[in-house]
Amino acid sequence: MQPTLSYIICASQRSGSNFLCDLLRYAGGAGKPHEFFRDWHLSSLAGQKTLDSEVTLPSETIKKQLAGILEQGSTPNGVFGIKIMGNQTNVIKKNISTLPGIGPRPLSEAFDSVFPNLNYIHLTRNDKISQAVSFAKAIQSDLWIQFKPSFIENKPRNWTEEHYLHFLRRNERGTQRPLTYDREQIAWCRKDIEQQDAFWENFFRESGIKPLRLLYEQLEQFPDTELA
Repeated sequence: MQPTLSYIICASQRSGSNFLCDLLRYAGGAGKPHEFFRDWHLSSLAGQKTLDSEVTLPSETIKKQLAGILEQGSTPNGVFGIKIMGNQTNVIKKNISTLPGIGPRPLSEAFDSVFPNLNYIHLTRNDKISQAVSFAKAIQSDLWIQFKPSFIENKPRNWTEEHYLHFLRRNERGTQRPLTYDREQIAWCRKDIEQQDAFWENFFRESGIKPLRLLYEQLEQFPDTELA
């Protein structure tokens, strides 16, 4: 199904984007946003030393993957949602630009070409130190989503058995890994977060885009209001 309305959640790691995506998915008619380009980003980092490394996929592969993404991220009413981190945009632009008719356009035009009737949501977090600490903990534990035990035990209706076992194993693995205080790692995480926030601000300004702005602290305290 080709969606008729799209939105991108523009974020950085540990800004509450998983929480926002969950709220939108469970709303039922607001798309099913997910970090669909995460695998592209991770592939670009494999064996590399910097976040600027890029890997280009074959055009036909990209076309098929985008079709799958549009299907997975859409609700039956034609609304599509996706989450994109600021440090994923280089590899996303490089891959999308290989599609026929797109080429080396600005990123906003490339997004418009693949996501119909596109809108933007910018999610940020005021407390950068807490965000950086959370980022460092997630890197060390490889536990990026942590559900309450009662939530996992009850197994949400929309989870497959494979999905359920995946989170059980990941939670068990993550909670067993020791966490250590690493000042340099936290400083790196904070710098990366601030660079991503700055990237999105520049992107909006240069593209003439006025996003809907959401704040993690407000989302956490008033989820229903912010969702509406």
